[in-house]
Amino acid sequence: MGFALPAELNGYPGPRHVLDLADGLELTEVQAERTQELFECMQREAIATGERYIVDSE
Repeated sequence: MGFALPAELNGYPGPRHVLDLADGLELTEVQAERTQELFECMQREAIATGERYIVDSE
């Protein structure tokens, strides 16, 4: 958390970008599946963190 913007600004793609470019990157099925799992995990964590901030601010 907190590294997404610096990574993107320095040319390091996140899992969503990798999935969007999967064909061009010629990802194997295993690579695509593991990247999808990583993306879903990050998304769950981001939602949970956001919910904690919203609850704490109310």
